[in-house]
Amino acid sequence: MTVGEKIRRARLEKRITQSELCQGRITRNMLSSIERGAANPSIDTLRFIADRLSLPVSYLVSSDDSRFFYLKEDAISDIRAAMREKNYKEALNLTKGLGGSDDECELIMAEAAFELGKAAVLGGSFKSGKAYLEEVLSHAKSTVYDTEKIENSALLYLAMANNITAPLLELNVPLFEKRAYSLSELELYKYISLDSTHPYSRDAYRKHLEAKEVLRSRDYYKAIELLSELEGLRLDDGYCSYFILALYADLEVCYKQIGDFENAYRYASKRMAILEASKS
Repeated sequence: MTVGEKIRRARLEKRITQSELCQGRITRNMLSSIERGAANPSIDTLRFIADRLSLPVSYLVSSDDSRFFYLKEDAISDIRAAMREKNYKEALNLTKGLGGSDDECELIMAEAAFELGKAAVLGGSFKSGKAYLEEVLSHAKSTVYDTEKIENSALLYLAMANNITAPLLELNVPLFEKRAYSLSELELYKYISLDSTHPYSRDAYRKHLEAKEVLRSRDYYKAIELLSELEGLRLDDGYCSYFILALYADLEVCYKQIGDFENAYRYASKRMAILEASKS
Protein backbone atom coordinates (compact mmCIF):
# COMPACT_ATOMS: atom_id res chain seq x y z
CA MET A 1 0.00 0.00 0.00
CA THR A 2 1.38 3.42 -0.98
CA VAL A 3 1.71 6.49 1.25
CA GLY A 4 -1.28 8.06 -0.50
CA GLU A 5 -3.42 4.95 -0.11
CA LYS A 6 -2.63 4.77 3.61
CA ILE A 7 -3.53 8.44 4.05
CA ARG A 8 -6.80 8.02 2.17
CA ARG A 9 -7.79 4.91 4.12
CA ALA A 10 -7.04 6.54 7.49
CA ARG A 11 -8.93 9.71 6.46
CA LEU A 12 -12.01 7.74 5.42
CA GLU A 13 -11.90 5.69 8.62
CA LYS A 14 -11.97 8.92 10.60
CA ARG A 15 -14.79 10.19 8.37
CA ILE A 16 -13.19 13.50 7.56
CA THR A 17 -13.14 15.22 4.16
CA GLN A 18 -10.03 16.22 2.26
CA SER A 19 -10.70 19.87 3.10
CA GLU A 20 -11.01 19.06 6.80
CA LEU A 21 -7.74 17.17 6.73
CA CYS A 22 -5.93 19.97 4.86
CA GLN A 23 -7.05 22.60 7.39
CA GLY A 24 -5.61 25.33 5.14
CA ARG A 25 -2.09 23.95 5.53
CA ILE A 26 -2.05 22.34 2.08
CA THR A 27 -4.50 22.58 -0.80
CA ARG A 28 -7.20 19.99 -1.37
CA ASN A 29 -5.85 19.43 -4.87
CA MET A 30 -2.41 18.65 -3.45
CA LEU A 31 -3.90 16.16 -0.96
CA SER A 32 -5.92 14.57 -3.75
CA SER A 33 -2.76 14.15 -5.80
CA ILE A 34 -0.93 12.61 -2.83
CA GLU A 35 -3.76 10.16 -2.21
CA ARG A 36 -3.83 9.16 -5.90
CA GLY A 37 -0.06 8.67 -5.93
CA ALA A 38 0.42 11.50 -8.43
CA ALA A 39 2.51 13.55 -5.98
CA ASN A 40 4.83 12.87 -3.07
CA PRO A 41 4.43 14.87 0.14
CA SER A 42 7.34 16.77 1.66
CA ILE A 43 8.59 15.71 5.09
CA ASP A 44 6.81 18.67 6.72
CA THR A 45 3.56 17.85 4.90
CA LEU A 46 3.87 14.21 5.85
CA ARG A 47 4.37 15.10 9.50
CA PHE A 48 1.36 17.43 9.39
CA ILE A 49 -0.89 14.75 7.83
CA ALA A 50 0.37 12.06 10.20
CA ASP A 51 -0.36 14.30 13.18
CA ARG A 52 -3.87 15.09 11.91
CA LEU A 53 -4.58 11.39 11.42
CA SER A 54 -2.97 10.36 14.75
CA LEU A 55 -0.53 8.08 12.93
CA PRO A 56 3.26 7.79 13.22
CA VAL A 57 5.20 9.01 10.19
CA SER A 58 7.09 5.70 10.23
CA TYR A 59 3.88 3.86 9.39
CA LEU A 60 3.04 6.07 6.41
CA VAL A 61 6.48 5.69 4.79
CA SER A 62 6.91 1.98 5.55
CA SER A 63 6.20 -0.82 3.10
CA ASP A 64 4.34 -2.69 5.88
CA ASP A 65 0.57 -2.21 6.01
CA SER A 66 0.26 -3.15 9.70
CA ARG A 67 -0.41 0.05 11.62
CA PHE A 68 -0.48 -1.60 15.02
CA PHE A 69 3.30 -2.14 15.27
CA TYR A 70 4.05 1.50 14.44
CA LEU A 71 1.29 2.89 16.63
CA LYS A 72 2.50 0.79 19.55
CA GLU A 73 6.11 1.88 19.00
CA ASP A 74 4.94 5.49 19.08
CA ALA A 75 2.65 5.13 22.12
CA ILE A 76 4.21 2.48 24.36
CA SER A 77 6.32 4.93 26.38
CA ASP A 78 3.18 6.93 27.24
CA ILE A 79 1.30 3.75 28.11
CA ARG A 80 4.06 2.55 30.42
CA ALA A 81 4.29 6.01 32.02
CA ALA A 82 0.53 5.99 32.68
CA MET A 83 0.84 2.58 34.37
CA ARG A 84 3.75 3.77 36.53
CA GLU A 85 1.75 6.85 37.54
CA LYS A 86 -1.28 4.63 38.30
CA ASN A 87 -3.35 6.41 35.66
CA TYR A 88 -4.94 3.13 34.71
CA LYS A 89 -7.86 4.51 32.72
CA GLU A 90 -5.52 6.45 30.44
CA ALA A 91 -3.26 3.40 30.02
CA LEU A 92 -6.25 1.23 29.14
CA ASN A 93 -7.65 3.73 26.64
CA LEU A 94 -4.28 4.33 24.99
CA THR A 95 -3.69 0.60 24.58
CA LYS A 96 -7.16 -0.01 23.19
CA GLY A 97 -6.63 2.87 20.77
CA LEU A 98 -3.78 1.06 19.03
CA GLY A 99 -6.28 -0.83 16.91
CA GLY A 100 -4.62 -4.17 17.52
CA SER A 101 -2.92 -6.13 20.25
CA ASP A 102 -0.10 -8.46 21.22
CA ASP A 103 0.87 -10.33 24.39
CA GLU A 104 2.31 -7.25 26.08
CA CYS A 105 -0.74 -5.13 25.30
CA GLU A 106 -3.11 -7.82 26.56
CA LEU A 107 -1.15 -7.99 29.81
CA ILE A 108 -1.20 -4.21 30.20
CA MET A 109 -4.95 -4.09 29.57
CA ALA A 110 -5.54 -6.93 32.05
CA GLU A 111 -3.52 -5.14 34.75
CA ALA A 112 -5.11 -1.73 34.10
CA ALA A 113 -8.66 -3.14 33.99
CA PHE A 114 -7.99 -5.03 37.22
CA GLU A 115 -6.93 -1.91 39.10
CA LEU A 116 -9.97 -0.02 37.79
CA GLY A 117 -12.31 -2.88 38.63
CA LYS A 118 -10.84 -3.37 42.09
CA ALA A 119 -11.14 0.34 42.91
CA ALA A 120 -14.72 0.43 41.63
CA VAL A 121 -15.85 -2.56 43.70
CA LEU A 122 -14.10 -1.40 46.87
CA GLY A 123 -15.63 2.03 46.32
CA GLY A 124 -19.13 0.59 45.97
CA SER A 125 -19.57 0.89 42.19
CA PHE A 126 -20.36 -2.74 41.53
CA LYS A 127 -21.79 -2.42 38.01
CA SER A 128 -18.77 -0.67 36.51
CA GLY A 129 -16.43 -2.81 38.61
CA LYS A 130 -17.98 -5.99 37.23
CA ALA A 131 -17.50 -4.78 33.65
CA TYR A 132 -13.80 -4.06 34.23
CA LEU A 133 -13.21 -7.38 36.01
CA GLU A 134 -14.86 -9.38 33.25
CA GLU A 135 -12.56 -7.53 30.86
CA VAL A 136 -9.57 -8.63 32.97
CA LEU A 137 -10.43 -12.29 32.47
CA SER A 138 -10.81 -11.76 28.72
CA HIS A 139 -7.42 -10.07 28.33
CA ALA A 140 -5.71 -12.57 30.64
CA LYS A 141 -6.76 -15.42 28.38
CA SER A 142 -5.23 -13.66 25.35
CA THR A 143 -1.63 -13.36 26.54
CA VAL A 144 1.18 -15.87 27.02
CA TYR A 145 2.29 -14.12 30.22
CA ASP A 146 1.48 -15.69 33.59
CA THR A 147 -1.72 -14.02 34.81
CA GLU A 148 -2.79 -16.52 37.47
CA LYS A 149 -2.55 -14.03 40.35
CA ILE A 150 -4.44 -11.29 38.60
CA GLU A 151 -7.14 -13.70 37.37
CA ASN A 152 -7.68 -15.14 40.83
CA SER A 153 -7.74 -11.70 42.42
CA ALA A 154 -10.23 -10.55 39.79
CA LEU A 155 -12.49 -13.49 40.66
CA LEU A 156 -12.56 -12.37 44.31
CA TYR A 157 -13.66 -8.83 43.43
CA LEU A 158 -16.07 -10.15 40.82
CA ALA A 159 -17.69 -12.28 43.54
CA MET A 160 -18.05 -9.12 45.64
CA ALA A 161 -19.57 -7.24 42.70
CA ASN A 162 -22.09 -10.03 42.15
CA ASN A 163 -23.03 -10.40 45.82
CA ILE A 164 -21.48 -7.81 48.11
CA THR A 165 -23.30 -9.04 51.21
CA ALA A 166 -22.20 -12.69 50.77
CA PRO A 167 -19.37 -12.89 48.20
CA LEU A 168 -18.25 -16.38 49.27
CA LEU A 169 -21.50 -17.73 47.81
CA GLU A 170 -20.31 -16.49 44.40
CA LEU A 171 -16.76 -17.79 44.72
CA ASN A 172 -15.45 -21.25 43.97
CA VAL A 173 -13.68 -21.43 47.32
CA PRO A 174 -11.75 -24.73 46.81
CA LEU A 175 -10.45 -23.50 43.46
CA PHE A 176 -9.62 -20.04 44.81
CA GLU A 177 -7.62 -21.43 47.73
CA LYS A 178 -5.53 -23.66 45.45
CA ARG A 179 -4.44 -20.85 43.15
CA ALA A 180 -2.05 -17.93 43.59
CA TYR A 181 -3.15 -14.45 44.69
CA SER A 182 -1.57 -11.28 46.00
CA LEU A 183 -1.14 -10.64 49.73
CA SER A 184 -3.75 -7.85 49.85
CA GLU A 185 -6.35 -10.12 48.23
CA LEU A 186 -5.40 -12.96 50.58
CA GLU A 187 -6.02 -10.67 53.55
CA LEU A 188 -9.37 -9.52 52.16
CA TYR A 189 -10.39 -13.13 51.52
CA LYS A 190 -9.43 -14.15 55.08
CA TYR A 191 -11.44 -11.23 56.45
CA ILE A 192 -14.50 -12.15 54.36
CA SER A 193 -14.06 -15.75 55.58
CA LEU A 194 -14.10 -14.45 59.20
CA ASP A 195 -10.69 -15.98 59.88
CA SER A 196 -9.68 -14.39 63.18
CA THR A 197 -6.38 -16.32 63.27
CA HIS A 198 -4.87 -14.53 60.28
CA PRO A 199 -2.13 -11.94 61.11
CA TYR A 200 -3.86 -8.92 59.56
CA SER A 201 -1.85 -5.88 58.53
CA ARG A 202 -5.04 -3.82 58.39
CA ASP A 203 -6.23 -2.87 61.85
CA ALA A 204 -9.77 -2.38 60.59
CA TYR A 205 -10.12 -6.04 59.58
CA ARG A 206 -8.59 -7.36 62.79
CA LYS A 207 -10.59 -5.06 65.06
CA HIS A 208 -13.84 -5.78 63.26
CA LEU A 209 -13.42 -9.51 63.78
CA GLU A 210 -12.63 -8.86 67.44
CA ALA A 211 -15.82 -6.79 67.73
CA LYS A 212 -17.79 -9.64 66.14
CA GLU A 213 -16.55 -11.96 68.89
CA VAL A 214 -17.89 -9.50 71.47
CA LEU A 215 -21.18 -9.31 69.57
CA ARG A 216 -21.46 -13.12 69.59
CA SER A 217 -20.99 -13.06 73.38
CA ARG A 218 -24.06 -10.74 73.47
CA ASP A 219 -22.21 -7.86 75.09
CA TYR A 220 -24.00 -5.46 72.75
CA TYR A 221 -22.98 -2.21 74.45
CA LYS A 222 -19.30 -3.14 74.28
CA ALA A 223 -19.74 -4.28 70.67
CA ILE A 224 -21.32 -0.92 69.77
CA GLU A 225 -18.37 0.87 71.35
CA LEU A 226 -15.85 -1.16 69.34
CA LEU A 227 -17.81 -0.99 66.09
CA SER A 228 -18.34 2.76 66.38
CA GLU A 229 -14.59 3.28 66.68
CA LEU A 230 -14.17 1.47 63.36
CA GLU A 231 -16.30 4.02 61.51
CA GLY A 232 -13.50 6.55 61.87
CA LEU A 233 -10.76 4.00 61.32
CA ARG A 234 -12.05 2.94 57.89
CA LEU A 235 -10.93 6.20 56.25
CA ASP A 236 -7.32 5.75 57.33
CA ASP A 237 -7.32 2.08 56.40
CA GLY A 238 -8.79 2.54 52.94
CA TYR A 239 -12.45 2.35 51.95
CA CYS A 240 -13.80 -1.15 51.40
CA SER A 241 -17.48 -1.51 50.47
CA TYR A 242 -17.75 -4.98 52.02
CA PHE A 243 -16.17 -3.78 55.28
CA ILE A 244 -18.43 -0.76 55.74
CA LEU A 245 -21.59 -2.68 54.80
CA ALA A 246 -20.70 -5.45 57.27
CA LEU A 247 -19.96 -2.82 59.91
CA TYR A 248 -23.34 -1.12 59.41
CA ALA A 249 -25.10 -4.51 59.52
CA ASP A 250 -23.44 -5.37 62.84
CA LEU A 251 -24.32 -1.99 64.34
CA GLU A 252 -27.92 -2.41 63.18
CA VAL A 253 -28.10 -5.79 64.95
CA CYS A 254 -26.60 -4.42 68.16
CA TYR A 255 -29.00 -1.48 68.37
CA LYS A 256 -31.98 -3.74 67.69
CA GLN A 257 -30.90 -6.04 70.51
CA ILE A 258 -30.78 -3.20 73.04
CA GLY A 259 -34.08 -1.77 71.81
CA ASP A 260 -32.61 1.38 70.26
CA PHE A 261 -34.66 1.20 67.07
CA GLU A 262 -33.89 4.75 66.02
CA ASN A 263 -30.18 3.98 65.64
CA ALA A 264 -30.96 0.56 64.21
CA TYR A 265 -33.01 2.24 61.49
CA ARG A 266 -30.24 4.79 60.91
CA TYR A 267 -27.64 2.12 60.16
CA ALA A 268 -30.10 0.08 58.10
CA SER A 269 -30.73 3.20 56.01
CA LYS A 270 -27.01 3.82 55.57
CA ARG A 271 -26.49 0.25 54.42
CA MET A 272 -29.40 0.36 51.98
CA ALA A 273 -28.22 3.70 50.57
CA ILE A 274 -24.85 2.17 49.65
CA LEU A 275 -26.52 -0.86 48.07
CA GLU A 276 -28.88 1.34 46.09
CA ALA A 277 -26.08 3.61 44.87
CA SER A 278 -24.06 0.58 43.74
CA LYS A 279 -26.65 -0.26 41.07
CA SER A 280 -25.87 2.81 38.99
